[in-house]
Amino acid sequence: MRNLCIITGATSGIGLELAKIYSCFNIDLLLISSNINNLEKTKKLLDNNGANIDILEMNLINGIDLEKLKEKTDNKSLYCLINNAGFGDLGDFVDSNLKKSQDMIDLNIKALTSLSYFFLKKNKNTTTKSYLLNVGSVASFMCGPKMAVYYATKAYVLSFTNAIRRENSNKFIKISCLCPGPTKTNFTKDFKFTPNVFKNIFAMKPYDVALCAYYGLLKGKKVIIPGVTNYLMIKLIKFIPSSLVEVITKKIMG
Repeated sequence: MRNLCIITGATSGIGLELAKIYSCFNIDLLLISSNINNLEKTKKLLDNNGANIDILEMNLINGIDLEKLKEKTDNKSLYCLINNAGFGDLGDFVDSNLKKSQDMIDLNIKALTSLSYFFLKKNKNTTTKSYLLNVGSVASFMCGPKMAVYYATKAYVLSFTNAIRRENSNKFIKISCLCPGPTKTNFTKDFKFTPNVFKNIFAMKPYDVALCAYYGLLKGKKVIIPGVTNYLMIKLIKFIPSSLVEVITKKIMG
């Protein structure tokens, strides 16, 4: 039975780089995205790497089509799930588009939770190693003025992932939370402006983040924080009053 890795948000950024890495190790991929054109381009890009690439057009904001997912994963060993899909928004919450904020919650929290449940149910009695990677952020460790909903969703991702990791600690399932800092992706493409933190020299390349994620997951790391700067920042904020962290975050985000 062939090993299968499911990756959401796999057509750009960190998700795409993870897809490239896994395809090079001859692991079959099921790539999920709401944009069929981008999925087909990604499939074409990866087809020569030796793995079987399958695609599934699904708008995760509208919920998970479990029947479609079961159909795609039947007769496959569900080796890995990478919950990478998500988005953010910039600005004061009171001035934001409420529907967009609700969509963010649906994608960043609800879809991730549903897919994690699907993966854990399918692998509940497995006797071979399998891996679950949920993508949080350095935002998981603090609140975020100017990005209030996004930071809150990522706090959920970290808390939820740590909890299910503990629940499954005596099984063959390795569960990790990836918490990258600013990364050079299209994350800010819909922002009114791009904060300097996403453009500075400390912003990492998606491939470097993906490589850290890949090896961190294999090692069974609880929380994967790519980059020395990001790691030190997370360690440092534990010793700074939360009110000061909030002021600094608001200033950074404009």
